[in-house]
Amino acid sequence: MEYKVAPSYENYRIVSVDEDAKKAVIECQCDRCGGSGMYIIPRAFQGTCFACGGAGVIRKRVKAYTPDEYEKYLATQTRAKERKAEKRAAEIAKLQEESEANLRVALEEAGYETEHPQIWLVIGENTYAIKDTLKGLGCKYKPEFGWYCTHTVDVPADYNIVPVPFDEVCDWNPVTKRISVKENAKEVADAAKAKAMPKSNSEFIGEVKQRLRDLHVMLTGCRTIETYYGISLVYTFKMGDNVLTWFCSGKGIDPDIEVGDVVLLTGTVKEHKEYNGVKQTYLNRCIVKREG
Repeated sequence: MEYKVAPSYENYRIVSVDEDAKKAVIECQCDRCGGSGMYIIPRAFQGTCFACGGAGVIRKRVKAYTPDEYEKYLATQTRAKERKAEKRAAEIAKLQEESEANLRVALEEAGYETEHPQIWLVIGENTYAIKDTLKGLGCKYKPEFGWYCTHTVDVPADYNIVPVPFDEVCDWNPVTKRISVKENAKEVADAAKAKAMPKSNSEFIGEVKQRLRDLHVMLTGCRTIETYYGISLVYTFKMGDNVLTWFCSGKGIDPDIEVGDVVLLTGTVKEHKEYNGVKQTYLNRCIVKREG
């Protein structure tokens, strides 16, 4: 009679069968020594293979099945795998349900809509200038998003808000039950802002390293940022539609000059760079003074 062994031994050949004990002796070439019986590490070690004891083959005594028994064995294994898969699917569904419930709670506590959560990004030429107003509206600031809110708000004139789906910029960890920001969140947020921003007519001014003198410009913004080297002031100016930016690590301009004042600006072009779809001329070594 032909006997079979479990599918896990399909690489073995049957050497002999004990029909009374329903056991088979099977063997295959030793995969450790390749059938040589020797285990060799060049220039380091050579000796009898530990896996096969030098025989070159590995033998095992396993259960033997008649054809009918083999078919029943396979059917039993299939049912067991199906039951295991069903149990695992039920466990995953339960965990998913619990995770979704916990996420809804976390979203609600953070102020998001629970059904279709979105992050509302504040866009405008100088959001820093209205930061106190935005704080009063419940907005928050993150480097990845800039100023944002978890729900719609009425922002001041000349500013707007643009929605980004929560799952495009945030991750939910069902184990720690925490919301985290995705690594590419800033790129996604910047792209959404650039798409929603009105088209800017700003153009680059001058050439890199060129000294621009006594430009008639309007101071449109002043804010402080913390850098590796300390606190810096960031001034923004407009000359017509063109935007100029100056990062100042010194004491800055005359404190009597306020946002909205028209001044004379002298500076050296450091670089030309586009930010949020607006072409900006970055200056250094600037001198700002009143007209007249």
